[in-house]
This record gives sequence, C-alpha cells and structure tokens, in this order.
Amino acid sequence: AALADAQGQFNRLDADQNGYLDRDELKENIRFARGLFEAIDTDADDKLFWPEMEGYVRSRAAAAATRCDVVLPDLG
Repeated sequence: AALADAQGQFNRLDADQNGYLDRDELKENIRFARGLFEAIDTDADDKLFWPEMEGYVRSRAAAAATRCDVVLPDLG
C-alpha cells in the first residue's frame, strides 16, 4: 500500500510528466523542503526518479508500518 500511495503521489507531483521530479515541482511541498529531496536523491543529480523514490519507501515501509505516533496538544 505504501508503494502504491508513493507512486500516486509521485505521478501527481510530476507536473510536466517527464518521469522525474525536480526542485521546481517540489518547491511548494514542505516535506521536501526539510531535506527529504536530498535523502531520496541517491545519485545527487537534482532529479528524483521513481526507482529512487521506490527505494526510499521500501527502506522505511516496514518500520513505518509498526510505528505508532501519539500527538499531545498543549491547550494551556
């Protein structure tokens, strides 16, 4: 499921449909502004191709599937 979601997001973000994501396509996405682009771009060519994204998702999917996040808002 994580791969299918990631591929759908990849395809939506690839505005010019050239098969890769560049910084211009991701400039509005806060997650990529926080270093995610660099973490996924394994060959440092400033382009994210699907195999790079797939490798990133696969490397984190097992841990993410067993993780539980707890959010505690401080309401004063």
